[in-house]
Amino acid sequence: MKGLKPGAMVAFEFVERQPGEWVITDIKPGHPNYEAIKFLKDQGIVSGYKDGTFKPNQTVNRAEALKMLMTAFEVGTASNSNPNFKDVDKSAWFFRPLASAVEKSIVAGYKDG
Repeated sequence: MKGLKPGAMVAFEFVERQPGEWVITDIKPGHPNYEAIKFLKDQGIVSGYKDGTFKPNQTVNRAEALKMLMTAFEVGTASNSNPNFKDVDKSAWFFRPLASAVEKSIVAGYKDG
């Protein structure tokens, strides 16, 4: 589980970057959640937005939460399966973690796709 502790969740959007690469402009040392965010970032669990921000007060959506959990619990996201969801584009950044989670019966969609 990469050392994730209960209650250490913070708001973010997932963008693929290298673990440990600190490119966040709106979280600086001294911020109340700096250490927790840095820990999660160093573990490769969070990374921030493409524009270099983290937006710590923004709500986490389902795709972001799923990606965090799949990464934190080292479930793996290398699935080649296709859940055939009508509302999820195959090029979406979260498609592979979602497909893997469906394949492993962690999440499921509606019966109508």
